[in-house]
Amino acid sequence: MLTKETILQILNAGILAPSGDNLQAWKFRFDKDNNVFVDINNDIDPSLLNVIYKEHKLASIISIGAAIENMRIEAYSLGYEFEIKYFPFPEDNKNCVALIRLIKNNNSLNTPLLKLSPYLQKRCVNRRIYTKKQLPEQIKAQTLANAQKLSPTKIYWLEKDKDLSCLAKIVKLSDKILFEEKELLLPLLETIRWTKKQEEKTCDGMPLKSLELNPILQIALRMFTIWPLVRILNILGLSQIASSTSKKMIKSASSAALVTIPWNDNLKDFIIGGSAMERIWLTLTSFDLAVQPMMSIVFLIIRLNLIQGEGIHPKHIQQIKLAKKELYNLFKIPDNELPVSLFRIGYAAEPSSRAILRKKDNIYENK
Repeated sequence: MLTKETILQILNAGILAPSGDNLQAWKFRFDKDNNVFVDINNDIDPSLLNVIYKEHKLASIISIGAAIENMRIEAYSLGYEFEIKYFPFPEDNKNCVALIRLIKNNNSLNTPLLKLSPYLQKRCVNRRIYTKKQLPEQIKAQTLANAQKLSPTKIYWLEKDKDLSCLAKIVKLSDKILFEEKELLLPLLETIRWTKKQEEKTCDGMPLKSLELNPILQIALRMFTIWPLVRILNILGLSQIASSTSKKMIKSASSAALVTIPWNDNLKDFIIGGSAMERIWLTLTSFDLAVQPMMSIVFLIIRLNLIQGEGIHPKHIQQIKLAKKELYNLFKIPDNELPVSLFRIGYAAEPSSRAILRKKDNIYENK
């Protein structure tokens, strides 16, 4: 019999998933009939980088896909499998993203994904500069084998130094655009927790220490909250300097991986893309690798493709179009696919800090 304790164990695995700027825009409910309801909170993330499409914020939708993947893996480890329906109540409850029914099935104990269960707690963002070192071929092969089972997602991989250098330029440009767009940057800065006290109070957002910035860049980042000053300093090259960090990060990586979905109107594919992202991340974590999502270029392309770059200055729209063309050529992506996550992968020491999560506040029992 499925006990309340078992359901809570599965839901707590979902809470460990990554989310956009660690804002955890989800809510989990369960009932006495072994049903789990996964809801989205569209009000949590104010960032325009989080593209609003079909009434939902896509970064949050992708994050929910990652949470569902965590729950699936934990359920397997306990001898249960999923029956899942996406957007089950299109008229009555549009915020319910998934309805999951947990079913006892001891065959789930034979799945290769069971090996990922011990790494749900260990997985984290590592923003350090990595140590340049080639990955063993088996890591790439295992990662691709795990993730490619989540149709219709596709995985693309870079590992040559010259390709990573090209990717570094693309990512640097996307971050530069971010630092020059007030409506994109200021909401993002609101998610930074500047002090330990603030971090412990909110239990969300990104701790300043986790950004792995040197003291000068920490000061520069605070300056970006004063937009009239930033406009002047950007003319003098501040955005150029600030975005150089991401270029160094990519160039220090051993590899990079890109997840895509078909370019269509199906929000379900964004959820599955998030599940693929998490499965890749957990697989890499199982090999003691450092991983960092590099999402600014991904969401700028999504904004360009789905809502024609709404909210972005025309000169930056042209730059995004060129960056998109370069990215697609670099990874050899067909035009009918859309990126949903980009990682850099490598070897590094443990991160200086990990984000705090809201736990009990995200789980509710339907009476």
